[in-house]
Amino acid sequence: MEFLLIHLERNMLSFPLMLYGRVYGVAEVYNKTTSNMFSSADVNHCECLGRVLGIQLYMALVTKKNRDDYSRRNLIDFFMLKNDKAVECSELRFVDECQIRHDYHDLVDYMFIPSSIPTEHNMCACLHMFEDLDLLQKMGINRSAFIRFLLSVRNRHQVFSFHGWEHAFNTLHFIYTIIKKENILQTETVSATECFCMLLAALCHEMEYCGPTTPFKPTSGNTLGSLYSSAGSVVQFHSIDQTVRLLGESKISNDMDLKRFKEFLLLLDAMILGMDLGNHVYNKSDLKKMIDERKILKVAANRRHYFGLLLTCSDLSDFCKPWQYLESQGIKICDEFFNKEITSECYGLIEFSDMLENVKLKKILLQIHFMQTICEPAFSLLNTILPRTDRCSESIEFNMRTLMSAKEKLIQAQLEQTT
Repeated sequence: MEFLLIHLERNMLSFPLMLYGRVYGVAEVYNKTTSNMFSSADVNHCECLGRVLGIQLYMALVTKKNRDDYSRRNLIDFFMLKNDKAVECSELRFVDECQIRHDYHDLVDYMFIPSSIPTEHNMCACLHMFEDLDLLQKMGINRSAFIRFLLSVRNRHQVFSFHGWEHAFNTLHFIYTIIKKENILQTETVSATECFCMLLAALCHEMEYCGPTTPFKPTSGNTLGSLYSSAGSVVQFHSIDQTVRLLGESKISNDMDLKRFKEFLLLLDAMILGMDLGNHVYNKSDLKKMIDERKILKVAANRRHYFGLLLTCSDLSDFCKPWQYLESQGIKICDEFFNKEITSECYGLIEFSDMLENVKLKKILLQIHFMQTICEPAFSLLNTILPRTDRCSESIEFNMRTLMSAKEKLIQAQLEQTT
C-alpha cells in the first residue's frame, strides 16, 4: 500500500479512534477527490468522527468481552455442577443441633493434631472456631446459612491423599490458633472482617484443587516453592471465584452493603492469593525488611504481607507438628506427588550423586530441601512477629534433624550393599 501511495501520489489522512485518552484503533482516509490535499476542516471532521467511532469500537470490545466471559462461565458452571454434591438437610440438622461441646483439650495449641477430632464432628469444630471468635455475630451472618456454606465448601474439595478437606481443616485450625492464642482480634491488631477473611481463605484456598500438574517446578532459584503452587496462581484465582459464588448461593453476602462487600472481596482476594507459595518466595526479602523495620502493620499497604505470612505458615503447619504426625503426612504427600516415581522435573533441583538410586532416599532429600528453603524461613519470620510460635520453629528443626538422620542411615545401608 505504501508503495502505491508513493508512486501514485495519493493523499491520505490518518486519525485515532479514541475514548478516555486511550487509542482503540486508527482510521485512514485516502485520495480526496475534490482537492489535492486535506484541509483543516477535514481534520476537524475526522477528529469528531474518531471520537464517535472510538465509542462504538469500545462498546463492541466490551460486548465481546462480556459475551466471552458469559460463555466461559456457562462452561465452568457445566463442569462444576456436573460433579457438585448437594448439601443434605440431615447433615445441616446434625451440625446445627449437635449437643457435644467441641472445646477439645489443647485445641488452642500449635501442636494440636486436628485429625484427632472425629471425622463426623470436624464440621462442628469448624463452626465452633468461627463462633468462639464471635465472628458470626460481628459479621451479622445467619448461623444456618453459614453451616450450609461450610458443608458446601467441604463437598467442593476433591479427594487426594494430602490436599483435600483434611488439609483445609488443618490450615483453618492453625490460623484460628494464631488468632486465639495471640489475641490479635481482642487487641484490635486485625478487624473482625480481616479475621473472618483469614479463616475463609484458610478453608477455601484450594477448593476444587485438581491435583499436581507440574510438581516441583522452581519459582525462584532452586527453591521448591511451587509444590503447592501453579503458574499465575490459577488454583487460587479459581478458589476465589468459587468461594464468592458459594457465599452468594448461601445468601451470606446478601446482607452486606456495597461498600462493605467491596472491602470484603478485596481482602479475601488478597489473602487467598497471598497463600500461593510462589508469591511468598517472590516477596520473602521485602517481607523480612518490613519486619526488621517494624513497618509490617504500621503501613496499611503492608498489611497484606502480614496476612500472607500468617496464612502461608498455616498452610505449612503440617511440617511443624510432632514427628509421628509429619511422618504419616509425608507418606501422603509422596503418594500424591510421586504416585509412580519421582518425575524428571525434580532432577536438577538437587544434585543427586550417581549412587543415590534409592527412590525413598530421593524423596527424603526433597522433603529436607523443602523444609530448609520454605518452611524454616517462613516460620522464622513468624516467630519474629509472634514470639510464642517458637515451638513451631523448634519442631521444624527437630523434624529436619530426624529426616537427616534417616537419610544418613539409608546412605550407609546403600554403601554396605554396594561393598
